[in-house]
Amino acid sequence: MKLVWTRQHILVAIAGLFIVIGFLTFLFIRIVEPIQSELDQTEQQLANERQILSTLQQQVEGEEPSIRIESSVSLQQQLPVKPLIDQLLLALARAEGISDTYIRSINIEESDDVGFLTNDSEMEEEVEVEIEVEEEESFSLEVTEEEPSQTVVEVESLPTNIEGLRTIRFLVTVRAKDYEGVARFAEEIDTLERIMNVDSISYVSPEEQVQVDQELDPLEFFIVISSFYYPEANELKSESPMVDYPNSAGKRTPLYQE
Repeated sequence: MKLVWTRQHILVAIAGLFIVIGFLTFLFIRIVEPIQSELDQTEQQLANERQILSTLQQQVEGEEPSIRIESSVSLQQQLPVKPLIDQLLLALARAEGISDTYIRSINIEESDDVGFLTNDSEMEEEVEVEIEVEEEESFSLEVTEEEPSQTVVEVESLPTNIEGLRTIRFLVTVRAKDYEGVARFAEEIDTLERIMNVDSISYVSPEEQVQVDQELDPLEFFIVISSFYYPEANELKSESPMVDYPNSAGKRTPLYQE
């Protein structure tokens, strides 16, 4: 049997071919192409993640010593390995200015023996210091035992024990107009980044006002403040924080300002 291709048969075959091609194109656009695009996107995202991971690993390896130094410096802002007494004196001066009080005297006691941060049950032994005032009178300040002429405010001490810790104790005589000034002074000490502990606050009871126009003398408070340092970490002394001294007043003589 001889197959005869007529014009009509050719047109039907061409139309069928176009239909098949169109159907395959439709399948590719709707199914294959989105899958391929998603696969390419996933591969690109994976490559980016690998590149980011590699960069982070290089940064961690390169910055590891710097991170250790920054951590040590930050810790030494709170507990240095050197006394840094100048830093503490500047902090007291700033607290004096902010609280509108006047520091009459500062006595410093630095313990050569190993000290501890102790709780109240371990701080029951009496500490006596003699504070000299301008009128050449002396007051005996007792941290844990109250004198009849003084009021003593005990402050809860820190509860942590650290072997090798050393203590610097400041015996500060502060003159203030009222109690709020000394309270602000103590608050400023508590807000310092370096660990400071107000051990006690005592004061002499003021005289009773008998006349309306009678001027009352400023209140005098005796504050015992402790700070600490840890000399056992001798290898970190080179990382001790720098003391930020104020600018010079430009005086040629301490007697007056030119």
